[in-house]
Amino acid sequence: AATRPHPGMRLNGDAFVIRRWDETVLVAVIDGLGHGQHAHRASQEARQYVERHADQELTRMFRGVGRACRATRGVVMAVARFNWGDRRLTFGMVGDIVSRVFGNAQPIDFGIRRGILGGQAPSPRVTHHPWDPTNILVLHSDGMSSRWRWRDYPQLVQASATAAAGSLLHALAKDTDDATVIVVKAAQEREGGGA
Repeated sequence: AATRPHPGMRLNGDAFVIRRWDETVLVAVIDGLGHGQHAHRASQEARQYVERHADQELTRMFRGVGRACRATRGVVMAVARFNWGDRRLTFGMVGDIVSRVFGNAQPIDFGIRRGILGGQAPSPRVTHHPWDPTNILVLHSDGMSSRWRWRDYPQLVQASATAAAGSLLHALAKDTDDATVIVVKAAQEREGGGA
């Protein structure tokens, strides 16, 4: 993951979550409405809820975040939960978080559910997908340009997920907003085996 606040602000209105347990990994990108102090407060309320309830069913998690953010400007959020043992991905989203999968033979349609958590948001659209370890998932807030293709950055294929996220943030972050990106990809094996 990589994140940074609006260039003119001290506080970041975006947040992210990465949690691992057993054979499960949960990642989330959260974008508080606007930027600055009020957006920061909203995204932190959402982040704390997700971290405390990472194993909760996604529809319940989104409802809980909505309750946690009622006294704030609200947030938009995307959550991806991977079960490595079953090679499955469960995905949910409300609002404008860019969500793209690269390397899959068939495009994955996560759908779009407009709304703001903390207001009168609709239930998220939760979808289930097979997950191939060679796939790459990229989630990012609208503080980054969405007009890009993975093949525009061939150096990222061999890069770690952390390095890829940093490179995308540097290349695509807008000067008018907070920006956050998460890249999920298999770790490259080192020479001689191992991860």
